[in-house]
Amino acid sequence: MGLILCIVGGGHGLTQKTHCKPILNDDVPYDPRPLLSFFEITSSHSIPVALCGADHYKTRLPETGRFICFDKSCGGGAASNFCDAEFIWTNRKNARSIFRWVWQGCVRQGATGNRLHVSEKPVELMAWLFEHCRVKLGSNVLDPYAGSGTTGVACLRTGRRFIGMELCPDNFEIACKRIEEEWARLNP
Repeated sequence: MGLILCIVGGGHGLTQKTHCKPILNDDVPYDPRPLLSFFEITSSHSIPVALCGADHYKTRLPETGRFICFDKSCGGGAASNFCDAEFIWTNRKNARSIFRWVWQGCVRQGATGNRLHVSEKPVELMAWLFEHCRVKLGSNVLDPYAGSGTTGVACLRTGRRFIGMELCPDNFEIACKRIEEEWARLNP
């Protein structure tokens, strides 16, 4: 396994404020400890783990590790109504700790069309996380909260294998369609 990547709702009620469908279990605080207990995450040879939205459950994370800042505004300033940043916890320690990509509401760098998921991330962020966490080409990437399939698309683009799980049937369909379309685009 190359990377355990979790993109979670975190119990912060994101879907109450958007047009997107609710995230299952978003009404309860997320606890990463049951998932993390399956993996040795503290040694230098451990499986890399990246947990998005980690600022919402930081008290339930191991003390080892580091936070990465996903700077969504790229200096847009306080006038924005959107969150300027999101924090990702990882058990990898690298010098780089900020990923900058404009991603606020309908202003999403490089994206076209409507948002597919309330906590959708840019494919570029997922690809950057693979590099940041030193996930080798050909490695498996597990996303137990696959959402709209962004991690799967990033895996196809960067030469990694994807294992995704999603409870919501609608999101699962969206993810499958996105991944199939990306596969067809890359393999005409």
